[in-house]
Amino acid sequence: MMTCEINMEAFFNIEDVEKAIKESNFNKAIGPDGFDGKILTKSEEILKTVSEKITEWLKSGKIPQYIKEGRLILLSKTSGEHYPEVNNTRAIIVNSHLNKIVEKVIVNKLQEKGSELMRKGNQQSGFKQKKMALTQT
Repeated sequence: MMTCEINMEAFFNIEDVEKAIKESNFNKAIGPDGFDGKILTKSEEILKTVSEKITEWLKSGKIPQYIKEGRLILLSKTSGEHYPEVNNTRAIIVNSHLNKIVEKVIVNKLQEKGSELMRKGNQQSGFKQKKMALTQT
């Protein structure tokens, strides 16, 4: 069996995190940790500190549990109903803005390096263009 070893120290860098922060939309509900990503656009010092910490998490592969937690909210499918029936609602999870940054860094890196990673671990067929799991044997 072939494995794909990735050097996490070299894989993620602070520029990846800063790019993800700039691409993020923080005009969304704040997660249970109370961190508002808008603060990152107000202070270079805070941006640098948060970027360094997120880079550290990604390189170590150890994302704090509180970053992964979300808050379940039921939204009414019909406008104006203050207390709708449960079957007239849809559930959403409000995540931390920090979690959204971490996810964006990972997605960006997979889009950037995806084909290279798939070549290294060629036993995988998921995410390969023009390949289906049914055609693999």
